[in-house]
Amino acid sequence: HVIITRSGASSVAEIAVVGRPAIFVPYPWHKDQQQKVNAQSITENGGGWMIDQAEFTSEVLQKRLIEFITKPYILKDAAAKAAACGRPNAAKNLGNLVIKTLSENPRA
Repeated sequence: HVIITRSGASSVAEIAVVGRPAIFVPYPWHKDQQQKVNAQSITENGGGWMIDQAEFTSEVLQKRLIEFITKPYILKDAAAKAAACGRPNAAKNLGNLVIKTLSENPRA
């Protein structure tokens, strides 16, 4: 399995939590390139690949998919690396930190 997607923050976080490798195609028209930054968190750790939209052609995608079909271990390895980037308890941990901080500093 491989996911082909844009790289919004929620999408990237969900992909990491479920441990699926992805080909990210960042939305190119954000002036701060935020989707490119989002995708880097997984791609730099080997859990996926980033292809700029200008380079995202049927030929490039075909080559990548053929590689996955002929070498399935690439996806298995990337899935494990994507999962290692995931933080499945992030919301709970943040909530606990807020509660702890407020209980320790009631004037905050």
